[in-house]
Amino acid sequence: MNRWASLIGNLVATFFIWLSVALVQTTTGSEGMTSFIAMLAFGITAILWLIWAVNLGRMNAQPASEKSKRSAAGDARLSLLIELMDDNERQVVRQRLLGDLNADGEALSLAELLARQENTARR
Repeated sequence: MNRWASLIGNLVATFFIWLSVALVQTTTGSEGMTSFIAMLAFGITAILWLIWAVNLGRMNAQPASEKSKRSAAGDARLSLLIELMDDNERQVVRQRLLGDLNADGEALSLAELLARQENTARR
């Protein structure tokens, strides 16, 4: 929603910039003043849209960095949890994960696939 609001704001600002150029041309009638105002309006419009593009790029890049922060925090919590488990608890979690992997319809487990890959690599 913020992107649309900034886009509409830039369109309105661009309209008023060029409307002021038309008003200067009709009121002054001076060719030199009109050329100067038109160049100034072009520069302001270019700066306005460049700033909008930079801000749009920052808005697109921001969620990716926040996502990486969340995943790093999740990895730290997971490693702490694993460190706090004893060997029996780790084996229970491992068996449960292997059971979940086998439950999704795969005929071969990960260990079997790795073993097959090693056998084919040896040949």
